[in-house]
Amino acid sequence: MSTPNGEITDFYPGTFDARPAHSFRHLFDEIRRRVTEIVYHGYTPLMKIPKGDVVDLLSGHRVPVKFKLSSGKFRLQFIQLTNVPRIDDRTRLLLLDMATGVETAFVIDRLSRMALLWPDVAFKFDRAMAIVINPQATQCLSVGRRDPEAFLNLVDLQTVNTKVHALTSFGDVIVELYTAAQYALVRASFEPVIPSAFPYVVRARFGLRVCIAGITAGDARIFGPMTKRVFDVPNRRFGRLLVPGLYTR
Repeated sequence: MSTPNGEITDFYPGTFDARPAHSFRHLFDEIRRRVTEIVYHGYTPLMKIPKGDVVDLLSGHRVPVKFKLSSGKFRLQFIQLTNVPRIDDRTRLLLLDMATGVETAFVIDRLSRMALLWPDVAFKFDRAMAIVINPQATQCLSVGRRDPEAFLNLVDLQTVNTKVHALTSFGDVIVELYTAAQYALVRASFEPVIPSAFPYVVRARFGLRVCIAGITAGDARIFGPMTKRVFDVPNRRFGRLLVPGLYTR
């Protein structure tokens, strides 16, 4: 069911403000690792491709790369990525900041804003259920079935393409379940008042968006005994989102 009284609120900054600078360097390293795999396909990598060269390759430029041949000799070759869509100037600046770990506040700002345009992101909730977040959604909540218009979907795990638990270090996604009485005590002044007909309240946060909705006791049982769940967007997923097409080969 989709809860009719659910509300989505936009906040600033996004939930990525819980991440330290080193986490963004790790995100860039995941992209760097994938670019290295593409460039050295069939060859033994001599070293990691320099950070600046990774960004240049993703920008569509040609860069010199040293290859080690089976004979043990080395060959210098100019490489250009032809099967990976080029990043735009804004993403280029974002990746450079992520690579060096500087200007973290600007990284957070840009990632949070980009998150509003991302496709859905799925997380394994438990052995049977998955949570799917649709950042662009206009509705708030769907329990038991997947609704492309709902921000938060709690669905059968077998219907979602996710096999692993996300890490929980930073809290990119936070889902909380309250009784109506608990929510009344913790509700901020800008958050909606949930009608008394709903004995439970779900609050979910991702990027710049927060979904708050009342649910029935039956839907609360689907959530199980949880009171709070925290998820991180996996680094590989970040790579797919920031550089579309990077993992298609």
